[in-house]
Amino acid sequence: MILVSVPAFMQGQIFSVITQPSGKYTTELGVRDCYRILNPKGVDHIYIVRDIYDINMITRNNYPADWYDATSGILVAKGFNTFSPEDNGHTYIVRQNGKSESFVVFDYSRYRLDSLASLTVDLSCDETVLNLSVEPMTYVDTNHVTQPVQCQCHIFYENLEWADNGWTTTTFEDTVQFTSQQITLGKQLCPTTFILTTDSISQALYGTPDTIMSAPVQPMALAQHAQSFTTTRGSSMENEAERPIQETTVKGSAPLNILFRANPSSPVDYYNWTVYHYEDEIANRTESELRFTFEEKGAYHVRLQMRNFDGCVCDTTFEDIAISESMLLVPNVFTPNGDGANDEFRVAYRSIKEFHCWVFNRWGHLVYSWDDPAKGWDGNINGRPAPEGAYYYIIRALGTDAGTDSYMSKPKYNKSKREHPENLIGVYQLSGDINLIRGGL
Repeated sequence: MILVSVPAFMQGQIFSVITQPSGKYTTELGVRDCYRILNPKGVDHIYIVRDIYDINMITRNNYPADWYDATSGILVAKGFNTFSPEDNGHTYIVRQNGKSESFVVFDYSRYRLDSLASLTVDLSCDETVLNLSVEPMTYVDTNHVTQPVQCQCHIFYENLEWADNGWTTTTFEDTVQFTSQQITLGKQLCPTTFILTTDSISQALYGTPDTIMSAPVQPMALAQHAQSFTTTRGSSMENEAERPIQETTVKGSAPLNILFRANPSSPVDYYNWTVYHYEDEIANRTESELRFTFEEKGAYHVRLQMRNFDGCVCDTTFEDIAISESMLLVPNVFTPNGDGANDEFRVAYRSIKEFHCWVFNRWGHLVYSWDDPAKGWDGNINGRPAPEGAYYYIIRALGTDAGTDSYMSKPKYNKSKREHPENLIGVYQLSGDINLIRGGL
């Protein structure tokens, strides 16, 4: 017999493990006859050996002990200092001088993947299931509960991965704790062959990992990589609050013109885009891409349903889009002195869809007008600097949160009777003085 050296984990146990190999095993570094599972559930010890008929338990002090079947409680060996557990995966209890310990022994030759198992693959629209024909290692603990022995597996396969604005084929390695005859993975998106290895136990007992390979499989699942690209508005519109300055912007001043792309992983024969304003459906499209302009104040979301030629469906909701309520603020002074600061009479605004401003001098003559809120008056009249002093403005504007009526008709100059906004959301009827100062403030 060969006495296995007693490592730290065996110190203080009632028994030690000895093996008597029936054949000539390799003695390479790291290869041993017995592998111990750390911290097993419901028992004190689990040992895995290459052949169960080569193992014996011997009491550490060579004193007699009683050995029991843990499931039935039957005494199977009384007063022996050694015991040979011949039942694979069975739970035993040894008692000596009032102390007891439970243990299970597995014969790993009955669970080898490369010699006993086959690996098949079941594909669906939502998941990939690897089926192993080999029986999993399970035992009944001292509380009569069936427990699996966790075995770490490495799975190698190819799948699609989104990178650099496109789907690319990438080799993946997943590490899983295998406790049954099935391993469930995510969607399989490209042809591949699955390779499964178990290295912790097999490497320790045999010096090499167990390896098994499936037949090549063809994918059927559908995935997407949702993207949105917002049309930006640049530096010429700096007086617009919350304007979109990045393509990733999905919140802020209207209008937000956004292109939505699904980027499916395989060819698609059906697209359905639905745009919701709060919970109300406001648009439906069937193109491969969706371009939509969001104008009215509030929260939106976009839902995409698509189907590939294998009948697999992908349902995606794009992140929320939020349009800010309109706003329009008018300064009371500007300084067109060429210093780059406050050189134009401009309003500050947000979510304005219609705009017109008229500027009059003190005699009521129109000196300038414009209809783009991003622009303004540079303080010149017919190409010449206007005199310093107070000028009178009238503004008519509609926010994207206003109704459909237009207020763009040119008003008459009447400084003594200024008009005030109606009590309507998004309707702006403003007038007042704007002071032109060339010397700066």
